Amino acid sequence: MTYTAATFAPVQSFISSSRKLRDLYGSSLLLSHLARAIAADASQRGFTVISPASISSSRGVPNVLVIHGDYRHGHAREALQTSWQRLLQACRLWLEQELPQLQFQWDQSWKACGLHTWELFHGQGTTISQARQALAVNKQQRDWSVPNWTGESSTLSSAEAVVWPEMGAVRDPRRIPIGLISEEARAFLHRLRSHPALGEAFAAPNEEISLTELVKRLVTYPAVALTAFATDHDPVPALAELIPERFQATSAGGPQAEQPDTVVWFQADGDGIGDYLQTMRQTLSAGTTAPGAPDPAEAEALSRFSAAMRAWAASLYKEVPRRFPGKATVVYAGGDDLFGALHESAPGRRDLAPEDLWAWLNGFPALWSNHQFSDLTVSMGVVWADAQVPQREALQHARDAEATAKARGKNRFALRLVYAGGNHLEWSCPWAWLQPILSHYTDREGRSLRFSSAGRPPSWRHLAEDLQWLKGRQALTSARALWQVYFPALELPPSRAGSVAFRATAEQPEHERRFEQWLFDLGGVMAGLEKHRPACTPGAQS
Repeated sequence: MTYTAATFAPVQSFISSSRKLRDLYGSSLLLSHLARAIAADASQRGFTVISPASISSSRGVPNVLVIHGDYRHGHAREALQTSWQRLLQACRLWLEQELPQLQFQWDQSWKACGLHTWELFHGQGTTISQARQALAVNKQQRDWSVPNWTGESSTLSSAEAVVWPEMGAVRDPRRIPIGLISEEARAFLHRLRSHPALGEAFAAPNEEISLTELVKRLVTYPAVALTAFATDHDPVPALAELIPERFQATSAGGPQAEQPDTVVWFQADGDGIGDYLQTMRQTLSAGTTAPGAPDPAEAEALSRFSAAMRAWAASLYKEVPRRFPGKATVVYAGGDDLFGALHESAPGRRDLAPEDLWAWLNGFPALWSNHQFSDLTVSMGVVWADAQVPQREALQHARDAEATAKARGKNRFALRLVYAGGNHLEWSCPWAWLQPILSHYTDREGRSLRFSSAGRPPSWRHLAEDLQWLKGRQALTSARALWQVYFPALELPPSRAGSVAFRATAEQPEHERRFEQWLFDLGGVMAGLEKHRPACTPGAQS
């Protein structure tokens, strides 16, 4: 019996070289499309794809595949390259047809992009675990060549040359006038900004992007996506299932579209998935399989888990935007992974408020419980990023915040406030504690959300100032007395552990961290959020 595990790279760098939320979504959509192409090829060749499960959704397809059978490396690589090259061809033809007045000399550049963007990794074994181990080993051995691009580098990633109509022409770089390529690249994007199917928000006036970055942005527009994502099995893709409503309409907003957008990024991941699958496997096999021998229960456990979590994840693309109309986008939901954003209803409106953040965090546990694994917990990194924080930096903070949530006990979220200067504040909290903390907090003037639904809300600055005073006098160990003052009658229950060993208590909220530090973090983050004031009335144009 043979099992095959396959994946491709790069993934993180492909996603991170993004300036807009639209770029991020396009990156995720392309990765899912390519993973689905490999899964479809394996199925067509008679193999059983164990993970990801086959769900009627083109979004959120995990890029690590587990296949039952001897699915060859060459077949997987061919499926990956063919799908990518067909997509590139659709984008190139659309550009050439829509801009017939330009003289294009870029065929070789598109060909190089089609051949050298992705690298396929492949591993096999007599069990799924062995196949995954072989895949991990093979991922350490890279055989990837990068095209020798000519011209200025992209202002987003700096890894590829900027795209312009004559980027593939053979010429001596020494004879290219200084500034010519940048000028031509911006002129090309200006033509796309003027195209009725794209609009002014397609690119910033001073932007210079690479070919792959151009593709990531193009495929989020219906006019391009309709042909780019067409396949032999799905010649007319359902655009409503591919592109969120936020990206459906052409952005012709001009000045408003160029305004910086305050964003709350969230990135979640199930806790202890490997151990959880091992428990499922043992339950299904009941110890009937000899050690080291192929275990059908291993495949059954993974298949069941993948099917349930894929169905749950697929529902989020509609459910999350429904809960936050115009102010939420799910970038990726696949299996137990979730990545998305809360944002302003339109750039420049400044109508994203802390209340939206609390509504998301308070509501997420119920959303998570919609899958069938009641004892599986989840950790989430949440980043409230200042409008001036570069997207690449904010995404790294989101990954770091998720790692913090895992390290401090799991089954919780870690909330991080990121400022334009690079500083940040962070606080982690078990899911079940958030609502009691928000409702029971009582400031020096006696204001509390429990007793008053009107008037001024309680000020978290009071707690933060007292904690800062204690810290300045090296007396933070006395902070527990402040808990009784600011949270009267609140007893935090131990958080349920589920498949996680650490159980947070009021005496030890975080793994290997003192209560005083946790309370200090709470005061700092809450006071920081309290300073946020919308620049204008929610819903009004700026």
